[in-house]
Amino acid sequence: MNDTPSKSWLTEGVTIALIPVIGYAVAFAYQWGYANYFGIPPEVIAISISGVFIAGVLAGGLCFGLFFLSDVIYDLLPEKRNFVMARLVQYGDLYLISAFLLFISPPHWQFWLVPLCVVVAQLWDDFGRPLLTQRDKKSYEEKVTAQWQANDKRKPQIALVMSKYGRSNIRAVLLMIMLLLITFQVGHSVAMRRTFYLIDEQKPSTAILAIYGNRYVSTNYSNTNGVFSSVMRIAYLAEGSAMELSWKKIGPLKPEKK
Repeated sequence: MNDTPSKSWLTEGVTIALIPVIGYAVAFAYQWGYANYFGIPPEVIAISISGVFIAGVLAGGLCFGLFFLSDVIYDLLPEKRNFVMARLVQYGDLYLISAFLLFISPPHWQFWLVPLCVVVAQLWDDFGRPLLTQRDKKSYEEKVTAQWQANDKRKPQIALVMSKYGRSNIRAVLLMIMLLLITFQVGHSVAMRRTFYLIDEQKPSTAILAIYGNRYVSTNYSNTNGVFSSVMRIAYLAEGSAMELSWKKIGPLKPEKK
């Protein structure tokens, strides 16, 4: 087998060509997360230039802020660290991004599952597995250190994949998946915390949840507890017709219990 690392396909030309695709994917992930909270099917979503710009600014700003925060935390930590702290710092970005996903996630287990599984799997591999595989060692530090040394010597399947397709290529794909996941969660969080909506004055208890091109999605809501109906109305904005709309604070809106 040829172990020569492959060259990165993510050249400058490829990066420039992928910018519109990435922008569209990020915008769709944001809109999908927003629509998911209200129960709007993804087939209804239409991406606009303004949507791409807003999602790009939000996702880019959040990612930049998270990596900047990780650098600040790293600089504040003492130079002399024990073996546990040194390992946690090595995967600091992973833990920080997972913690952020947990922070913005709604209180539903399916949204907590992915970041929790990532963190638990990494913590188990670093600090739990040595208890089973290094039972001949006396102290816990000796067990953990021996397991880390064994991991560095062997070539797991992920290392073979990185050797074949290139470490930078794999990292770029993983970062893209992480970016889409964060953007989806941000869209869902924005919908969950949104307070101001366009209200149809002819139907005072009707809120317009989203506008996609010449279509809008609306639903009824309760003025007392802010619960919105699961029945959606999708209508077209007819040319020449006018709607009387007002910008009111009625949220955060909550889904009705089924």
